[in-house]
Amino acid sequence: MTNTLIEAIRWFLFLSVELMALFLGVSFLVGLLQAWIPDEKVSAFLNRKNPVFGYVMGAALGAATPWVVST
Repeated sequence: MTNTLIEAIRWFLFLSVELMALFLGVSFLVGLLQAWIPDEKVSAFLNRKNPVFGYVMGAALGAATPWVVST
């Protein structure tokens, strides 16, 4: 039982560090993209003639990336 608990703690720590590094890396890349691509360009891309396209693309981008809202 003790070996199982130690192994579970090791996996938890390993996955925590790995996911934290992944989250920080993706957040850094998103920050770079936000600095590089102006908000007006993103708005123009999502506000095309077909409103369904904007909704689908907005949902896909929001689900795929952790957008950081800066005010």
